[in-house]
Amino acid sequence: MLIVCLYVDDLIFTGNDSTMFDKFKRSMMVEFDMSDLGMMHYFLGIEVKQSAAGIFISQKKYVQEILDRFQMKNCNSVSTPTEFGLKLSKDQGGKQVNSTLYKQIVGSLMYLTTTRPDIMYSVSLISRYMENPTELHLLAAKRIFRYLKGTIDFGLLYKKGEKSYLIGFTDSDYAGDIDDWKSTSGYAFMLGSGAVSWSSKKQPIVTLSTTEAEFVAATSCACQAIWLRKILEELHFKQEEATTIYCDNSSAIKLSKNPVLHGRSKHIDVKVHFLRDLTKEGVIDLIYCRNEDQVADIFTKPLKKAAFQKLRKLLGVGTLQAQIFCAAAVVCARPECSCGIGILAFDETWLPVRCSLGVITGDSGVCAHTYANTLALSWLAKNFGRHVTLLTPRLFYGISVLTSSTQHAPPQFFVDIVWSVAPFCIPYVLREHNNAGNLRPEHNPPNRDMEMPLKSPNPFGPLRI
Repeated sequence: MLIVCLYVDDLIFTGNDSTMFDKFKRSMMVEFDMSDLGMMHYFLGIEVKQSAAGIFISQKKYVQEILDRFQMKNCNSVSTPTEFGLKLSKDQGGKQVNSTLYKQIVGSLMYLTTTRPDIMYSVSLISRYMENPTELHLLAAKRIFRYLKGTIDFGLLYKKGEKSYLIGFTDSDYAGDIDDWKSTSGYAFMLGSGAVSWSSKKQPIVTLSTTEAEFVAATSCACQAIWLRKILEELHFKQEEATTIYCDNSSAIKLSKNPVLHGRSKHIDVKVHFLRDLTKEGVIDLIYCRNEDQVADIFTKPLKKAAFQKLRKLLGVGTLQAQIFCAAAVVCARPECSCGIGILAFDETWLPVRCSLGVITGDSGVCAHTYANTLALSWLAKNFGRHVTLLTPRLFYGISVLTSSTQHAPPQFFVDIVWSVAPFCIPYVLREHNNAGNLRPEHNPPNRDMEMPLKSPNPFGPLRI
C-alpha cells in the first residue's frame, strides 16, 4: 500500500512496501524535477522526529517565530494558557486595539493548534472577538504567548507499539458565553498514545439544559467519528468494533439509548434519533466516564493548573525528552537475601507513566546488586536511550531492611514499596547528582512543592529483560 499527500509542490508518502516506494520515486522524478529529502523531518512548518520510541511532531521553530514577530520572546511564562475562571465578553466599553494586529495573532495561533491541542480552547475563545477587539481580549491573547514561552518544546508523541483503537471524548460547557449564553462543545479522538482529532467550538444554538448541550456536543463528536472511521477504512485500518465515545453526562447517555425524559427532550428528537441509530447500528457506543477523566474538558473551559496538566498529558502533549525520561531505583537487600529491582518512568510533572519490576536472586549468599545494576542500565538504555539515573541502594536503606525479611515476597510488594518512596527521592537525587557529582543519602530528601497524587494506582506489568 502507498499513501501520498500533496500540498502545492510539497509531497510526502508512506506505506508498507519499500519496492513500491522506489518505483514511485523513480516515476515521479522522470515526470517532474524533484529532490528526494529522505525521511520526513519538516513539512509545512511541522517538525517530525522519528525514532524507536515513535513519532513526535511539534512546531518549535514556528513558536519561536511568532513570539519574535509579536515581540513576546522575552515575556514571563505561565503554566496555563487561560486564567482559571476567565469569562470573556464583547467588552463594549473597553479600549479598542488594532484589529489587524489582533487578527494576525489569532491566525498565527490557529495554525499552531495543528500540533498543540492544549491551546485549542484558548485560541477558539479569543477568536470570537476579532471584529471589535479590546485590551481585555489582547491580554488574553498575550497570555497564550506567555504559556507558549514556557512550552516551546511541546508536541505530540505517537508511541510505537500502542494499541491503535479509535476512542473519543465529548463534553460541553453549559451556557459558558455570557454574551449570548450559548454553550461550548469540545471533543477529542485518540489513536494509540496521542490525539489525532480535536475541536473546541461554540454551539450554534442556545440549549435549554445541560443534557441538551451534551447532546449537541455528542452529535458533533459522532459526525467526526463517522468521518474518521471512513478514513481509517480507506487506509486499510477498518474499525470492526463500535467506536467508544466517553461522556460525563449520564442523562445524555441514557437518552441516546432509550427515549426517556421525553418532556425535556422532545425539541431535540432529531439529534436523539441520530445518536440512537448510530448506537443500534454499532457505529458508536456512548460510555460514562468521571468528570476528572474527561479529556474533552480541556476544550470547553479554563481549568486549574493540576487538572489542565493532567488532561494535557492524557492528550499526549509534552516534550519528547520528558515523555521518555526514566529513572531506575534498585532495591538491594542484605548480601544473604535476594535483590529487587524496580524501574520507574516519570513525565515532566513527576507523575509516574510506567513502573516495572523483576526479582533477581543471588548465588548462595552473594548479593546480586552488581548484576541488578547491570540489567537495569541495559534495560533503560535499550528502551529509553537517554536521561538515565541509577539510584544507589544506600538511599533506600529503609527499604532494604523491609525486603530482607521478605525475600520471597511477590513482585507487587516491591512495586508498592518503591512506588511509595521513589517519587519523593528522585528529584533530590537528580539535583545532588547534577550539582555535586555524587549522592549524599544522609540528607533528608526535601519536599520540592511537587504535586503528587494522594493515592497512586499500580496498573503495571513485570519487567522483561
